[in-house]
Amino acid sequence: KGILRAGGLSPVPNSGVLCKYLTSGLTDDSDQSFFSGIQRVPAASNLIVEGGWGAEPTVSRYWSPALNDPPSNAVSGFRDLFTDSVRLHARSDAPVGSCLSGGIDSSTIVCVAEGLRRSGRIPAYVHRVFGYVPNEGEFSEERYMRDVADKTGAALTVIAPDQSEVERALQDAVRAQDEPFGSSSIVAQYLVFQAAEKAGVKVMLDGQGADELLAGYHSYFGVVAMIRLRQLRLIGFTRLCIAYRLRFGGWPVRAADIFSRFKVAVRLLSALAARAPRVASALNVRPESPRTVDVLTPLAHSEADQVTRRWLVPRSLGAFLWDQMTVINLPSLLRFEDRNSMAHSVEARVPFLDHRLVEYAGSLPDEMLLNGVDTKYVLREALGDLLPHSVRFRKDKIGFRASRSITWDLAEVFRHELDHNIGDWEPLWFSPGSISRLLDSNDRSDAAENLLWRILNAKLWLRIHWPTV
Repeated sequence: KGILRAGGLSPVPNSGVLCKYLTSGLTDDSDQSFFSGIQRVPAASNLIVEGGWGAEPTVSRYWSPALNDPPSNAVSGFRDLFTDSVRLHARSDAPVGSCLSGGIDSSTIVCVAEGLRRSGRIPAYVHRVFGYVPNEGEFSEERYMRDVADKTGAALTVIAPDQSEVERALQDAVRAQDEPFGSSSIVAQYLVFQAAEKAGVKVMLDGQGADELLAGYHSYFGVVAMIRLRQLRLIGFTRLCIAYRLRFGGWPVRAADIFSRFKVAVRLLSALAARAPRVASALNVRPESPRTVDVLTPLAHSEADQVTRRWLVPRSLGAFLWDQMTVINLPSLLRFEDRNSMAHSVEARVPFLDHRLVEYAGSLPDEMLLNGVDTKYVLREALGDLLPHSVRFRKDKIGFRASRSITWDLAEVFRHELDHNIGDWEPLWFSPGSISRLLDSNDRSDAAENLLWRILNAKLWLRIHWPTV
């Protein structure tokens, strides 16, 4: 917003970036923004301009992770570093609170902060926590939030917005973000920071970054399995698959992923998915959804193909996590949080991303991150004694997600306004009636919901920045 208001620019949408977002959901994974001609300064870098007006700027990196030897006592070292990181991130001359989702990351921050508060080491911490609760009980983590609040004595504010509140927040969140964003959960996050502002809390601690730093997503088991398979560590691959099956059900990798490099196998698996769905389901083989072909134009697909990164099996878990932190996942999550918090004049701080902690975690062996089928092993061992039993030994992974109904209901509310393509840009990328076709389909899968959200979000973004007369 500041760049655009400064004048001198007449930006247009960056077609490649927008099409990549529409087809894959990727954002913030390169120096290209959604606006042609506006680029991002890379993380951990300075933009230097010398020589006066019109001089060509240069970029200078000011930090790269140090390569350290594995620590002799990983658990105690992690506990000390993390506790000090929370202490430093809670320094403030304004009230400090915390986000609380009920997962192990934000719960650890709240529990550590309570110990520091009691010892008088973070006097600005007011011990207020804020969490969002979706309508669906299967996705609600409220009971874990309340367990943490009961253990620490924190004052818990639960945000459970109705549909009208979400509708009012939607366009404000789109404006605050400046660019399209991943899912309706970002609107829910916007409302969390709005609640903190109303409560007078000006600084918020949050657990962002822990999943990427410490291998917290269950999908990472599939990555480890593929790494072991690539290295021909067949016994380790088999053990992981069996342990995953026993703990979570299903398999960490799809048969299609294993055989994806063999064209004949791909054809056979596709035929299996079409003709023997029960067998295919047991093998976790799924046919490709044609939904994006139905609702996006051929131009959108061709543009996306030119810029979408192709996933390759990484050489190691550490290399994969570094890519997640610096390119694929975390940059977008930090952008979402930064824009949402600052829209309410709240400063969000992320103790897990203290550079000392990042370097420390990068020196740990894989088994301190993923130990068998336990995620974030070093965190659970180092600080688990501070957590409620229900949180420390959770086996599920819900993550911060909004009610599934939000996207469908919002699309229904805005169906008439957004279903038709208007202006110069929309006809390039959206098939006419794309929103109605998704709404009227029987597909209520996560993939369909995510695609519907991306179309809804992209059209709102286009109409905010390039309104038609």
